[in-house]
Amino acid sequence: MLTSSAQTYSQNIVGYVNQTVQPYFNMYVVPFTVNSSNNAEAVFPCLQGGDFIATWNAVQQAYTFSVYTGTPGGWYDGLSYLTVNSPLLPAGTGLFYNNGSGGLETNTYAGTVVLSQTVTLQSYYNMVGSMPPIAASVEDPNYGLLTALQGGDFVATWDAVQQAYTFSVYTGTPGSWYDGLSYLTVPPPSISVGEGIFYNNGSGGNETWTQTVVVP
Repeated sequence: MLTSSAQTYSQNIVGYVNQTVQPYFNMYVVPFTVNSSNNAEAVFPCLQGGDFIATWNAVQQAYTFSVYTGTPGGWYDGLSYLTVNSPLLPAGTGLFYNNGSGGLETNTYAGTVVLSQTVTLQSYYNMVGSMPPIAASVEDPNYGLLTALQGGDFVATWDAVQQAYTFSVYTGTPGSWYDGLSYLTVPPPSISVGEGIFYNNGSGGNETWTQTVVVP
């Protein structure tokens, strides 16, 4: 079900989420369709000059860094420094948001809720997350990641306060996970509203994650 962190209206079609943006890196997934293009300024009204967005290309296994100048429509590539268009961030896009202000920011997402998605998970790393704005275990039927999980796949979550990853490895049996660093048994990862994850597909081929949220 949609949680109290994501207030929704009009039969769960329109909603909003307030999210605290820690200094430096935060890993998110875009939870709403905000407008026809989902340009970065519309998705992240908290943007300030010097903040940047890093999106992940799962086919090329590489980042694109887009830096905001502080002027609407003003962006440049963080590697080449060439001018680029505003990043387009459709609902379901995983990304790192770098808050360069040195203090907390608050972002309010508002838009149309999408209750289902089908994602092709490339070999190795994919930056993804729940398109519907829910908080749940990755094994929860509404999160639906069990449709893709195979033994040896792992989920990397990001702690924006500690600026560190946690690696949770799936053994192939529902409910059975271990920490990728300590090898100790851990529960299935629990993901908050709008939180992005890195999903490592170790199968050597594409996997498919199908998610459909059932609203009572």
